[in-house]
Amino acid sequence: MIPMEEGPYYIARLDPSNLIGVGGIGSNRKFEAIDPDFNTIPGLYVAGMDSTMQYRNVYTITLGGSACAHNVNSGRHAAMNAKDYIASLK
Repeated sequence: MIPMEEGPYYIARLDPSNLIGVGGIGSNRKFEAIDPDFNTIPGLYVAGMDSTMQYRNVYTITLGGSACAHNVNSGRHAAMNAKDYIASLK
């Protein structure tokens, strides 16, 4: 052991936690919402924790931060696909 002679010293309590989703609204690879028969619902997109149906069989809680990465990525892709959908209506 080595003495710590100079301060200041700080202490913090860190509690690890996981935010996981193993259900949610069904969606396809374009983050379009799907019905129970896997038909797309036109103009309805899903992102973030609401779209975690994709993880129903493969989610691993040992990969820290993966929910955050999914939230960012799904939001980005849902917005891009929604933009393309709106453009196709014109």
